[in-house]
Amino acid sequence: MKISHNKPPHYLILKWVFGFDWNQNVATLGDTIYFSIPKLPDHLMEHEKIHLKQQRYSKLYAVWWWVKYIFSKEFRFSQELEAYRAQYKYFCENYHPTGRKEFLNKIAGDLSSPLYGNIIGYFEAIDKISQ
Repeated sequence: MKISHNKPPHYLILKWVFGFDWNQNVATLGDTIYFSIPKLPDHLMEHEKIHLKQQRYSKLYAVWWWVKYIFSKEFRFSQELEAYRAQYKYFCENYHPTGRKEFLNKIAGDLSSPLYGNIIGYFEAIDKISQ
């Protein structure tokens, strides 16, 4: 796994298709996580590690993954749900229980946002992530 603070090679595509904001969003490509902030929260790192695994740590495979991710809402949803579930599980195992509900609400809002093409409703996202 590599970390880069440079914009990802597919930045312009992500910006055009999803409204990707380099100052707020994180991207993966193959074996590399791209982000602009100094350090990612550990629970978000868990989310991104799932995407690296999904992309088989291969830039070549990641190109296919990204094409499918862009054009298939079902595929995009399956990939993000797996990553958000892992992120939530990590949070529940490593953070105080009093913050779980607020955290779940936040990530459900993220999953149901325009960034992912409104692939799921907010309340359904809460239900699916917490399963």
